[in-house]
Amino acid sequence: MVFLPEAFDYIGQKKETIEYASTLKGDIFEKYKKLAKENKIWISYGGFHERKHEEEEEEEEQKEERKNEEIKHTIKEKEKNEKGTYYNTHVIVNDEGGIEAKYRKIHLFDINIPNKVTLKESDTTIGGNKVVVAKNTPIGDIGMGICYDVRFPELYRKQQPVDIITAPSAFTKTTGEMHWHVLLRARAIENQAYMIAAAQTGKHSEKRESYGHSLVVDPTGKIIVDIEPEKSPAIAYCYIDKELIQKTRTTMPVYEHRRI
Repeated sequence: MVFLPEAFDYIGQKKETIEYASTLKGDIFEKYKKLAKENKIWISYGGFHERKHEEEEEEEEQKEERKNEEIKHTIKEKEKNEKGTYYNTHVIVNDEGGIEAKYRKIHLFDINIPNKVTLKESDTTIGGNKVVVAKNTPIGDIGMGICYDVRFPELYRKQQPVDIITAPSAFTKTTGEMHWHVLLRARAIENQAYMIAAAQTGKHSEKRESYGHSLVVDPTGKIIVDIEPEKSPAIAYCYIDKELIQKTRTTMPVYEHRRI
């Protein structure tokens, strides 16, 4: 299974992003589905600019209800954003080119660090409202997240038990240097699951630079993949050890000890 980062399709200026966003039934994503089918491989497309389309949304929601086991979670009204024109959508496509699961990013990244970085995702993006698990993939059950979601442990806790949790990202260089590694290790440790986080790297414009460091962390918190920015772009491989997941949960049975 292949994992791609957030904004794998493109990173551009606000006007370009709005213009180029398309639906999951459009020509662009059809090509991504074809790519998985032709290569007979499952692909995690970590963050697609999915244009809002009400009729299509309703139809897709009905299909997903029948096909996937989704964990529903109501998001506070204040977290919903009506200004946006597209979703930041993590899509898992199977080796036949079918969509197995899609997760629309819930937590939107609005930040202003003076003299360093200013981003307001909610200006263009609509927040999602469902917690999603992709069940029975070739490497296990996958809890789906995107980038800024990694700062909200309750999202991943609601997905449990799963074998893998994800945070495909375009983490800023400033915040990445402060928190990237420790956040991903923490989510892996507390959920006793593999964390896979494919990450954008490098300078996209004068105002935006991504931290890089695509990571895979095992259930004990050990980093088993860390792609250094100077070695990017690159491909890394790892093995998902189901026995290690079970051993970790048996020797430290936190699920049995939870009280709240």
